[in-house]
Amino acid sequence: MHPRNSSNNSDYVSGDLIIPDSVVYCGNTYVVSQLKTHNFIVGAFSQCSTLTSVYIPNTVKSIGEYSFTYCDSLKYVHLPDSITEILTETFKSCYSLGSITLVRCIENIYPRAFQSCTALTEIHSQNDIAPRLLSGAFYNVPVATTIFIPCGSTSSYVSEWGGCFSTFVEEPGFSLKVAVSDEERGSVEMVREPTCNDPQAELLAIANEGYHFEGWSITPGYQNIVTGNPLTIALDQDMSVIAYFAVDSTVGITLVDGGAMLMAYPNPFRQRVKIRVESGELKVES
Repeated sequence: MHPRNSSNNSDYVSGDLIIPDSVVYCGNTYVVSQLKTHNFIVGAFSQCSTLTSVYIPNTVKSIGEYSFTYCDSLKYVHLPDSITEILTETFKSCYSLGSITLVRCIENIYPRAFQSCTALTEIHSQNDIAPRLLSGAFYNVPVATTIFIPCGSTSSYVSEWGGCFSTFVEEPGFSLKVAVSDEERGSVEMVREPTCNDPQAELLAIANEGYHFEGWSITPGYQNIVTGNPLTIALDQDMSVIAYFAVDSTVGITLVDGGAMLMAYPNPFRQRVKIRVESGELKVES
């Protein structure tokens, strides 16, 4: 079992960590393929107490035992699609970890892998067949933690995980990422969440004052901007949607040398024209 103070990595890494998929050393490029345990019991990032998030690239095939043990402030972990196991005490005592997504290829979760991750409220497991749990994999993790699982997989998870958790919720196996072009211009509300029975999402774009909605960019599968709002989209693969907003057009008139400057915004030319009032109508001189 990993001792708390056998080593101290806390001075090495803090904040948000993005692990590169390759490194260059002495002119040679090396692919990052594993996070390795050193000294048998000290993980690569164990006891990095101010580490808050980790992104692990898909080049990594193995995450060593004890890799993130006692990372007290770790809140978010992106696991690569390439791993098949969560090894012994990998995330033990990550007290701030609130949710995690277990990728589709994970088949085994080893002893004490998530022991005492007491803040865990959500686990999203993408495998249709429940990964096998070895002794104490989720020891001292709240029983009320919600386990989100693929459609039609409840019986598998209840059979394998039912001794640890009580709440299993089926959800569509595809992800929908929603963003806006500029958060100052507007936002997006998820009006309807996709479910197993109805895998359609409904999104509503809401423009802030001084801006208007222009359209949606949807990938993959859509070549052109979609202008309908709200937007209903069927989730049959992983998709990304971006809402675009533009500045409202405005017109201003300023008196200049007996004429006036007529300005429209947005207007890249900022042209000056002369105008006059004739019989109650506004005339623009060429």
